[in-house]
Amino acid sequence: MTWDQGTPEYDPRTPGTYSFKGQLTIPNGKHNKGEREATVNVIVGDPSHDAALAGLSASKGALQPVFAAQTKDYNVSVANDVTEISLTATLNDTKGSLTIGGNLAASGVPSPPIALQVGPNVIHVMATAEDGVIVNDYAITVTRAGSSNAELMGLTTSAGALTPVFDSGTTAYSQSVANSVYSLRVTASLNEPNATLTIGGVPAASGVPSAEIPLQVGPNLIAVEVTAQNGTSRGHYTLTVTRAASSNAELSSLATSAGQLTPAFARGTTAYAQTVANSVYSVSVTASVYEPNATIKIGGVPAANGVSSAAIPLQVGPNAIAVDVTAQDGTTGRYTITVTRALSGNAELSSLATSAGQLTPVFSRGTTAYTQTVANSVYSVSVTASVYEPNATMKIDGVPAANDVSSAAIPLQVGPNAIAVDVTAQDGTTGRYTITVTRALSGNAELSSLATSAGQLTPAFARGTTSYETVVASGTQTVTVTASVYDPTASLFINDAAVASGAASSEILLQDGLNPIRVKVLAQDGVTETRYTLYVTRLLDESSSESGAVSGGSVNTGAGTARTQDIIVDGVRQSSWAAFTAEQVNGKTVVTITLDEQKVLDQLANGMGQVISIPVTVEADTMIGQLTGQLVKQMADKEAVIEIGSERAIYTLPATRLDIRHIADSLEAGMNLQDITFSIRISEASQEKADLISNAAREKGLTMAALPIEFEIEAAYGNNKMVVTEFTSYVERAIGLPDNVDASQVTTGVVFTADGNLSPIPTRIDVRDGHKYAVLSSLTNSTYAAVQSSKAFADLSGHWSKNDVNEMASRLIVNGMSEDAFAPDHSVTRAEFAAMTVRALGLRSGVSTQRAYRDVAASDWFADSVSLASAFGLIGGYEDGTFRPNQSITRSEAAVILTRAADVAKLNKELPANKADGQLSGFNDAADIADWAKASVALLVNKGILQGDEQQHIAPQAAVTRAQAAVMLKRLLQQAGLID
Repeated sequence: MTWDQGTPEYDPRTPGTYSFKGQLTIPNGKHNKGEREATVNVIVGDPSHDAALAGLSASKGALQPVFAAQTKDYNVSVANDVTEISLTATLNDTKGSLTIGGNLAASGVPSPPIALQVGPNVIHVMATAEDGVIVNDYAITVTRAGSSNAELMGLTTSAGALTPVFDSGTTAYSQSVANSVYSLRVTASLNEPNATLTIGGVPAASGVPSAEIPLQVGPNLIAVEVTAQNGTSRGHYTLTVTRAASSNAELSSLATSAGQLTPAFARGTTAYAQTVANSVYSVSVTASVYEPNATIKIGGVPAANGVSSAAIPLQVGPNAIAVDVTAQDGTTGRYTITVTRALSGNAELSSLATSAGQLTPVFSRGTTAYTQTVANSVYSVSVTASVYEPNATMKIDGVPAANDVSSAAIPLQVGPNAIAVDVTAQDGTTGRYTITVTRALSGNAELSSLATSAGQLTPAFARGTTSYETVVASGTQTVTVTASVYDPTASLFINDAAVASGAASSEILLQDGLNPIRVKVLAQDGVTETRYTLYVTRLLDESSSESGAVSGGSVNTGAGTARTQDIIVDGVRQSSWAAFTAEQVNGKTVVTITLDEQKVLDQLANGMGQVISIPVTVEADTMIGQLTGQLVKQMADKEAVIEIGSERAIYTLPATRLDIRHIADSLEAGMNLQDITFSIRISEASQEKADLISNAAREKGLTMAALPIEFEIEAAYGNNKMVVTEFTSYVERAIGLPDNVDASQVTTGVVFTADGNLSPIPTRIDVRDGHKYAVLSSLTNSTYAAVQSSKAFADLSGHWSKNDVNEMASRLIVNGMSEDAFAPDHSVTRAEFAAMTVRALGLRSGVSTQRAYRDVAASDWFADSVSLASAFGLIGGYEDGTFRPNQSITRSEAAVILTRAADVAKLNKELPANKADGQLSGFNDAADIADWAKASVALLVNKGILQGDEQQHIAPQAAVTRAQAAVMLKRLLQQAGLID
């Protein structure tokens, strides 16, 4: 049956009745066949709104949760080998439509296979209701499991074949490589490409060689770890690579402490030579192995790689030193260094001495010339020397000598004696040391006999007795004296006239009474002298009597009978104002002069500041001037000066220097000043003390210019006695200089201290009545001497302070940093400046009480100097009780100390206050001077002691240099008249 209208068109979603008319043809053989007109009515009802599923399933796995129409999200888990899946969805109303995975699907019909990736795959099932509006989205997440394959499909190394041949089911492999293979690469290929891989713990790419893996000698375990895609399945492969031990027994370097080898080092060369000087007593060898696992022995002793061996002693000649190398596998190799030590060329001494004591300078190997001064009584010396190199030989004064064995006695002539010590080294090299031993001129100034033409002497002559007397008749007009010196090199003078030893003097005229005849013996050294006095008394005839400077008739010198003595007051001779006695005490002549008190008191009424001089014209070993305490007080009140002395020494004592009240109290004399006796004593030092002083001077490099003199003051009251040792101001004492001494070379006076040392005293040179004297200004009594010293520092050449510093060093006030260096521009510490100032002023310990500082220990070298400086008020510490001795002293601080030193020196310090600022106004930095230092700086500038620089800067805060300190102290002493 056919319809000629085709398919009628209508909107199936719009309800209603749709009529269609057309020609209907019914084929033959059918009921009602033929064509006929017909009307078709299409009735459209309301569309369905149902978009729900009636069922949902997967071809693999089960839905989770179980399907329910209202549940829209499901999960399905499948194994890794499930690569695709089909979903079947059934509509609740079949008039609706359906898509699965975006493709139209028939309700209840499985979808085409949907491919699955490893991991979650979300498949959407969309159900649309008949009305085309309502849509339900069902989401099915299908999770495909990862691969569990953790196997390799290949494993190789860059070093060659593995054992066994690789098979994925075999996990353990081994490989042996040569020692020269220090590393290799491993290549592993995964069976499943999604697995991951590590080689030796380092992530690696499949089929790609790893980084170089270092190999130790011996087995090296390399792990290859495979992790399957699922993250839980793992594969473990091991590769044991065994690197062979090294057979390398070579060195990479070889050297000795002595320098270059011959030939230069090369690995393949095993024999080397080296020549060293004889002075090389040992070498150390340093060797490094080429292969670090090898070991070394040097000289048979295990040694560390690249580390110097212990010192290997060398004999003279060839010394074979073996360096043995043992490879890791036991293979050995030997290198040999033949070090040839030369014969010794050392012709030096290690010690040199003589039987006479210390050499000058102190022995040092590099010093070949020495000097030594010995007493005239030393007739020979022996020399002891030791060679530095035991194979050397020596001769002393031309005679072969044994090492460290004293030579035979070598005779000495007076004067210099050159003694050669010749050293011959092992190789024939020679060296010469010379000791110039100067045997002093004789100091023997004694007589061996003494006689007069007048007859017998009293006492009988003895070498140790210096005072004699004899009596002649009144008619005797002249006498001659015959004396013989004990040492033929000495000179003899009788009444100042030179006389040959053993020959009679010229006729000596006699007067009535006492006639002193002076006999002087001057030793060969020109310094030592002994004075003998012969008192010839000519008896008076009954008709006449004469008097002179010494009068009063016959005197028994042994008994000390008094006679009158002239004195000098302000240059005017006053006849018979004193009593004179001379006596022998222990073989020494002691002259005592006692002032006539009343005559002196009468003279004192004539004015202030008179000088009362007591000249001693006879030869005496000791001179004593005596006066009463009452006379001392009157002289002090009149500021008078008492002076006693001779050509040998003079003591000048202002009476005000004696604190008569303190002395009287100490003697418990009360007001009985008349009964106090003062004895001012000048005497030659005893021979023992003179020897001590001479030795101390020699040790300091000083030369004695005259015999030491003792100066002493004693006060007595009854049985009570006291010695005056200290003064509050300087007291002058003058030491006469022998005629043969160049006064310009006398640099200073020294005092002999209780500890046997010599300390400098401010000293100048004066000429009095044609005689030269060294005038020492001191605050104490003691034993004093004049000395010669010449000091010159090499580092002062061209320096502005050269002359001043060298002079102050020669005066023993400043010291060098070493024997030849002064370091003039170095700063001075507070302790050093205190010590310099104390020496410059001649201050001595024991003068006053000490003052301590917390940072000055008794053991410090400067402790005594700081204590003295503090006691004399030169220095003060800080508020915290410290002195800060090692702190550099500033120019302001030094100015204050020097101003206080000027007080001690009694330097006129008058500077009007209104002139202080004016004195400093010329300096550009005057404002920088602190108030506490301003007056001191101004005074020193005024006196020319302190000066500014070329830029007119006084630099108050700058550190004082060593040169500046020396120069300022010299200027201060000169201004005070204490030195020339």
